[in-house]
Amino acid sequence: MAKVLWFRELDDWAALVAPALVLPSGLLAFGLFHDFPPFSPALLIAWLWLVLAGLALGLVLSAMRSKLARSLIFGLLLIFYLDVQFDFIRFVEGLGDISDFSILRLGDRVIAIGAVFGLVVLLRRHLSTILLLVFGVIFVSTLFIPPKPAPYGQIHSATVESGQSDLPTIVHIVLDGHIGPDGIPSTIAGGPALRRELIDFYVGEGFRVYGRAYSQYMESILSLSALLNGGDQSFADLLQKRDDQLYTVEQNAYFEELAARGHPIRVYETDYLVYCGAPGPSLESCYRVTASSVRPVGGIEVADRQKAKLLLAAYFQSSKIYSSLAKLYDKATRGRDFDLLPPRVRRKETFSPLEAPRVFDRLVDDIESAPPGHAFFAHIMLPHEPYIYDSDCAVRGDLDQWLGRRFDFSRNGIGTPAERVEAYELYFLQVRCAMRSLSRVFAALKEAGLWERSTIVLHGDHGSRIALRDPIEAYLDKLTEEDLVDAYSTFFAIRSPGVAPGYDPRSVSVQDLFAEFFLRRAPKPDDGVVYAMRSHAEAPPKALRMAPIGSDESGVSNED
Repeated sequence: MAKVLWFRELDDWAALVAPALVLPSGLLAFGLFHDFPPFSPALLIAWLWLVLAGLALGLVLSAMRSKLARSLIFGLLLIFYLDVQFDFIRFVEGLGDISDFSILRLGDRVIAIGAVFGLVVLLRRHLSTILLLVFGVIFVSTLFIPPKPAPYGQIHSATVESGQSDLPTIVHIVLDGHIGPDGIPSTIAGGPALRRELIDFYVGEGFRVYGRAYSQYMESILSLSALLNGGDQSFADLLQKRDDQLYTVEQNAYFEELAARGHPIRVYETDYLVYCGAPGPSLESCYRVTASSVRPVGGIEVADRQKAKLLLAAYFQSSKIYSSLAKLYDKATRGRDFDLLPPRVRRKETFSPLEAPRVFDRLVDDIESAPPGHAFFAHIMLPHEPYIYDSDCAVRGDLDQWLGRRFDFSRNGIGTPAERVEAYELYFLQVRCAMRSLSRVFAALKEAGLWERSTIVLHGDHGSRIALRDPIEAYLDKLTEEDLVDAYSTFFAIRSPGVAPGYDPRSVSVQDLFAEFFLRRAPKPDDGVVYAMRSHAEAPPKALRMAPIGSDESGVSNED
């Protein structure tokens, strides 16, 4: 009978329970960090799923007679926990960058991961009991002493003189990923209708719409850095730095110009590209939301079970190990007839558009309460992927339809025609949501009596990027007209006293348009130069020449 019983030692009992504490403890901390209440239904459901999975693994581990085999599996579980909670793999990768020892530069990951396995093997006799106690303490302490929530909706204020009533109000909104009207593919159902709808809506509100405008850059950090500093591409690699995973615009000629004219500046930014805190004029306020936090998932109107799926996806995808395994799996199954895992398991979940309503709410409130003469600058992740809204800005409840421009992790810049069509059809809905949201801003300006004298500029930072191939070096000789239009066609519309409303068919970069309107730079002949995505963070963008969007000669040639 004794041989039938698995649990001959305390450590066998601990092996049953410990896996049900390791990852659930991490999920609890993750949820609290993103401001999910500990007893919210979504967090409880996700936590229960992990507990059940942990118990199933515990049954297997407790039945193992080999302490060594058990310790190795616990080692894998522990490394995954460390990676999710503390970015373990990225930390280890950084060791080689700061170490003088070549062995660390070459084998840092092997050494660090080997050290974890060495420790669990050394402690293998009582490892299950040790992990049960350690993660039991972690779980209880996390519950009663929760981590400080991630900054969300931060407001930084400074003492700045109130706006002058004789100055016009300026509203400047960057609509991330908004394609220009003439860049909308006419071959996809609903494309021609949306083009007409965009032009009619904005021209009807008194805007001048540049249907063939484009960005010189496909990357936001380069596009907006150049735009805010006169469009000179020599600024592109000088103005942003990676600091604590935040890109910061280090020089901002536009803000300096606004301050010189006497406009108090209010900024609404994401933590992907930061405008506040850099050298330059003092800002009256800075409102920041996170571009990728799972926090806004808690407030959307979908079933709690669906929220739990999103919470778990974000939790696991914070691990570089998980992401790497998903890429390997996708490469192994691509083009084959078998696919054992649900597509959502390997799809990268992002949530940045969920922040858009919150930013619009704040912007509308500020417009209604601020005196004339203010400048409002908002970078809003709409209609940026994933495409989660219907045309009325209601979140669609089918999570399998939360698609982005790429379905999975590892296409290396390549999509499929079917994915392009499906993504564009959902993208069209999100563009309409952006129009609906902007209607609220226009209504606030009219209600406040600011509409007629205000200057309002709306533009994208790049195209929809729903391309079959991204403009990277590996594909420069294979890019098509559609690829270039998808990547670079960008929305630009302006409403201002002295600017005639209507449709402008010129093909001109948004960097040049903005410099002409706001930075007092004389118009210059447009040369159609765009820049391919950089091969790495330090590489200069590669110059290409693109024919005007919408012309019969649209295409690309390599300047080099």
